[in-house]
Amino acid sequence: MNNKIMPLTSDYNIDGKVDWDSWLSDFRKNLEQLGYREFNQNHKLEDFSYWKSFYVNNILAYQIAIFFYDFRKYSAKDESANRIGISFDCVLHRNIDRIDLCVSKDFDVPEFELLASKFHQLVSSHLNE
Repeated sequence: MNNKIMPLTSDYNIDGKVDWDSWLSDFRKNLEQLGYREFNQNHKLEDFSYWKSFYVNNILAYQIAIFFYDFRKYSAKDESANRIGISFDCVLHRNIDRIDLCVSKDFDVPEFELLASKFHQLVSSHLNE
């Protein structure tokens, strides 16, 4: 197995098919160890999500959300739907604004956390905060 937070699906391949239940179980454990909490809110039509808050000077600066889309529920109609999709969001919290960064890419969590931090810094410097 690898040391990634989001496990490689190739590590869960059994007879040419991904064992999504095991993959998801391991991914959830990894996220919880990093301080992410699970929510079932249907914010962006996701099946469930994990959120974590990030603070600067003890003030909520931004949150990262990892949205999970479990397409396996459609696999009886479409064999290619036997997968789980992931989307990353960074939500900046401003006094009156809300600014989001949404990415659907094969990132690992630490990579997106770094991108979110840089996004926060860039927007904050642009808004002179």
